[in-house]
Amino acid sequence: MLQSTSEYEERNFDDIQRALDIEHTVKALESQLCFDQHSPEEVARQILKAACKFYDADWCGLNTTCVELFCHQIVMKALIDVFGNDVETKAADFEHFTAWIKVCVSPTFLRWVFGWNGLVKIVSPQKVCEDYRQMLENALRTQEL
Repeated sequence: MLQSTSEYEERNFDDIQRALDIEHTVKALESQLCFDQHSPEEVARQILKAACKFYDADWCGLNTTCVELFCHQIVMKALIDVFGNDVETKAADFEHFTAWIKVCVSPTFLRWVFGWNGLVKIVSPQKVCEDYRQMLENALRTQEL
């Protein structure tokens, strides 16, 4: 589906604004090194966080959120495969369980939830529920012809 000129310009503007934001953030952090306001390790950590936000990625586990999921029992093996053996879970009933995972909330995570076709429900935090709902609404909107 082709984008209208205004949609393209809006997206292009957002990308440019994001690039300027990251440049200003990095410059501000670099200046902290010059004036000994923070240790080099702290500045490096802050730069990594800014880069993770800019690229919508989390290479170092800096931007993780504890997310509560309500899952069908058949999801358990995949949940452990993806998030590790230390995932906290609690039986909800004979067919379902609740899980608490630490995850970078990103389109990749939201696609993983969607791929379970309703067998995984995001319970909290509310911001993650809203992000998921927005992704679903955007997908439905693009399918309307």
